[in-house]
Amino acid sequence: MRTHRAVVLSCLFGALFVGASSGAVLVVRTVGEYSGACEKLDGFPGVLQAAGFLPHGDCRADPSGKRACPEHSCRADGKKGHCEAREVDKRFFCTCIPNRISR
Repeated sequence: MRTHRAVVLSCLFGALFVGASSGAVLVVRTVGEYSGACEKLDGFPGVLQAAGFLPHGDCRADPSGKRACPEHSCRADGKKGHCEAREVDKRFFCTCIPNRISR
């Protein structure tokens, strides 16, 4: 009887570990794709943005409605950067990319 209980508990903890790790991978991947987005996002990225996991940029979209971001300086999460157009999952948005510090 103890062997069956140990096997069931091992399988349960294994499934819990796999579920938690795959959720963590999804969050890290989403943060990498949408980090610095300059508009309010919807869906899962929007939830992460509202919770503060995604830094919010201050780029301005092209007023003519074209799929472009005017080149100008911006800030995302307190870091200076530049605006860049990005497309993820067939959705276009402007992103503030932090400047790299030269060595």
